[in-house]
Amino acid sequence: MLGLVFPNKDREFQAQKIGCHAFVTALLRVAPWLVTATPENQTMSRSQQMAPRSKGNKTMNSTRNTLVLAGLALALVSTADAQIGRFRLVNLLPAGAQSGTATGLNDKGEVVGRYFNANGVSVPFIYRNGSTEDLLQPSNFSNVVPTDLNDLGHAVGYGSRPLAGGGTTPTALAWTLQSNGNAVAVQVYPFANFVNGKSWFNAVNNIGMAVGAANGQDPQGTSTTLMQPMGYYIPTNVKSAYPNLATQAGLTSEVLGNNNNNGDRVGWALNTLGKTVAAKWNGNSISVLPTPAEATGAVYARAINNVGRVVGEYFVSASQSKAFFKNNFDAMIAIPRLPGATGDDSNSAVSINFAGEVVGTCEIGNGNHHAFIWDGSTVATLASKINGLRIGNTITGVSEINNRSEIAATMRSASVDYPVLLKPVQPISCQVDLQDYIGAYSGRIIEWEAQGANQEVLDSGLALMDSQGNCQIDTTAQGEFDLVIKTSHWLSRRLPVNLSTFDSATVSASLVNGDVDGDNSVSIFDYIDLSGSFDKATGDAGFDAEADLDGDGAVTIFDYIILSNNFDVSGE
Repeated sequence: MLGLVFPNKDREFQAQKIGCHAFVTALLRVAPWLVTATPENQTMSRSQQMAPRSKGNKTMNSTRNTLVLAGLALALVSTADAQIGRFRLVNLLPAGAQSGTATGLNDKGEVVGRYFNANGVSVPFIYRNGSTEDLLQPSNFSNVVPTDLNDLGHAVGYGSRPLAGGGTTPTALAWTLQSNGNAVAVQVYPFANFVNGKSWFNAVNNIGMAVGAANGQDPQGTSTTLMQPMGYYIPTNVKSAYPNLATQAGLTSEVLGNNNNNGDRVGWALNTLGKTVAAKWNGNSISVLPTPAEATGAVYARAINNVGRVVGEYFVSASQSKAFFKNNFDAMIAIPRLPGATGDDSNSAVSINFAGEVVGTCEIGNGNHHAFIWDGSTVATLASKINGLRIGNTITGVSEINNRSEIAATMRSASVDYPVLLKPVQPISCQVDLQDYIGAYSGRIIEWEAQGANQEVLDSGLALMDSQGNCQIDTTAQGEFDLVIKTSHWLSRRLPVNLSTFDSATVSASLVNGDVDGDNSVSIFDYIDLSGSFDKATGDAGFDAEADLDGDGAVTIFDYIILSNNFDVSGE
């Protein structure tokens, strides 16, 4: 949609242009009233229009109604169908791949995960700048899984490293990504360089601290094969150990599951009684998160946000877990299950953002997992919140929700798993006035772009107008941006918008008429195109509906008037 497409005018056409211009000049000399006789009800004063932000003249191509495929209507959302608090799904699976999963997400909307290629080989990937690209991995590694990434270009995970004596062992990996390409992953070995040991990373925060687990040696310096909490500062390649719960070295196994930007880390540990408990680390201290009496089994803390709220799950029996939420001071509470869950159906929470929105999975029937979102009061399936999700497709897994409420998830369609990014939709109610037009508004197509700094296209799409000129634009753009709209033979308008997550806005615009050739400028070329249909009406050979500027079904002197009044004007 970006850029202008100008008609290709050859020398013969230039000659036609000169003749057309002479005709129009003569016409205006004999009938000067044609230039000024513009009905008041077909124009708006500049003060009535929304003041555009000054960002130059970059515009969109025009989409002419006559060239729109009939199937396009199926992808458009009418005003009556739009809802607030919904998502748009972006499929991240590369062409030719068999299946895949999304495993991590940052606040830029970049996603990591893995897919299985046409040969069934596992390939780690990163989704950024609108495309999925492979992550480089050590040549001798297999089954590499990136688990998280931050806003600084760091990604972490693990892969299977071959052992000299045969077999493989999981080994932590850390990438420092370049903006224009990949970087080879750094292998982070277990403590004390325990060659046959295990290590992995679960998460990385926005200061570059990765957390996970490794064995080889406990914080007291004793050799152990049990997993110990591990941190790794990527900018300086420094590995660190964190305290465990054991009073005796080597009797415990613990894992850091997630960390925030304030130095708080959460995970789980085996205490001296052999029970798995949720734990929180801050600096060199460790504490156990208190649990409700019904939590008779293992407890896992999965994530912590930047204000200290924690989510995870605890087991109430050998076959049932309950998702939990805990803030800094209150007791741990169970997150409601999805409607339809019964008996020992389990749920689990895996991620929480700054706003306190929680995502996780819930069983509805034994083994049938559905991803959910909980806002602190209500819980809903993610599938029910996605615009245009096909019947039969479900969101079976979820890995993370960021501070823009974007969600990295996994969709199942016909038994195939797809890594997906769910982007919040912000509805904009737009009232459009088509200047100098008496024809029907209903069914006209508005082409739109959300443009950020330097006219970067953040989002784009199409919307249908109703009979009153109203349309709804559902955009995934957030923050301050310019909404640029255009339709048919009218010039584009640029409208400033500021939207927070799941916010809505109302804008209005009056569009200038006369862009017959769709190049977003009223020029001599529009006179040429209009002249080619002059004195023709709907149904006549050679009639161009784009030249019927006033919408009365014929190209007449009144269309010339409109074009002349707006001559040499360009879209914003």
